[in-house]
Amino acid sequence: MSHYSTEWKTDRLKDVCAINSKSLSVNTDPNFEFRYLEISNVDYFGVVNPASIEQLRFEDAPSRARRIVFRNSTVISSVRPNLQAIVFLVDEPQLLVCSTGFNVVQPDENRIWPKFAYYVLISDYARQYFESVATGVGYPAVGDKDFGALPIPLPPMEEQKKIAAFLDAKCAVVDSVASLQKGGDDVPRPAGVLNRQMGLLLAYRKSLIHECVTGQRRVTEADVPAVE
Repeated sequence: MSHYSTEWKTDRLKDVCAINSKSLSVNTDPNFEFRYLEISNVDYFGVVNPASIEQLRFEDAPSRARRIVFRNSTVISSVRPNLQAIVFLVDEPQLLVCSTGFNVVQPDENRIWPKFAYYVLISDYARQYFESVATGVGYPAVGDKDFGALPIPLPPMEEQKKIAAFLDAKCAVVDSVASLQKGGDDVPRPAGVLNRQMGLLLAYRKSLIHECVTGQRRVTEADVPAVE
């Protein structure tokens, strides 16, 4: 697995974030209504189509609809980590509940900037770790203990904010082009110059995120205004 900058501190994910801090209990009012986020609602670019999210009563919901989602949290699938079903919820989600196939990660904002945490979790650095600890053949999954043990690179808070702002700006440009034809690494793309260019853009996006969150590329004050 790739290494991060030795100049930065590190800590385990579970020590800088709350993971699955609140869930619906079996005693929830049967008529309690909520919006239900499942893995199929999240695409490769971490985009959720609000129209695809069902409004359910607790009584009618599947038993896996349990985990409550909070603002500034990252929701990440614990199954098939190679597909990287990950979404960042910046706004206060109103009565949003997700499947137990997801982990809800709430950063301690005194230690890790929420959007920086998202970029670490979506990076190849994290993907390689999750793939290495996942168990199961046909439907590999990451156990709670291994998930929480992910070593998190922790640059100073101001540097975390700069990295997040830099990646926000860079990824927005890449995603606006690449999303013209969505699909992850496991989805074959038809031949053609445009599709090859999209593949290169996605590879660039991955590389950029990985380099920034591991400290292989350092982001300065000048980088963010230049991108914007």
